[in-house]
Amino acid sequence: MLKLFLDPGTEGYLRSLTREFSDSTNAVRVELNRFANQDMIISRMEKNLKIYRANEEHPYFFDIRDLVRRYMQWDKLVENIELERVKNIFVIEEKSTQQFYRYVIETVDGQNCEKTVAGSLQVLLKERRDINRMLHSNKPFIQVWNNRAWHAPVFVESECSK
Repeated sequence: MLKLFLDPGTEGYLRSLTREFSDSTNAVRVELNRFANQDMIISRMEKNLKIYRANEEHPYFFDIRDLVRRYMQWDKLVENIELERVKNIFVIEEKSTQQFYRYVIETVDGQNCEKTVAGSLQVLLKERRDINRMLHSNKPFIQVWNNRAWHAPVFVESECSK
């Protein structure tokens, strides 16, 4: 739900979702089928891949999207960064603090630091090479937002703090 409803334009296919969630193919397939049976997600075929996305025509689509966004504190994040200057946003599981997740934002300008936004939201600014390293050690590692026309992310507050 997080992957497909946080940013409704997001799509995924079975193997990519399996890798991101670090779960078995069968477990992900079962969940996708449950959502599809309720018409919460829709699919299309692209070559030999079945691509899934949130069904924006579902009567509860906006309620589900708003619930996921509130849980993930999406509005707090969006208020503190300029999305048009962000390339990718990922979510990683966080077990060491009271926060259950942490945002990882891909940077291109050499920023590599940790930031706390709005008092409690944990954000990591990382370069692509650091994100590639994190992909192998942090599971689940879920891409939740992508901007094809991008620049480096810039926080409203100018400097990162640890």
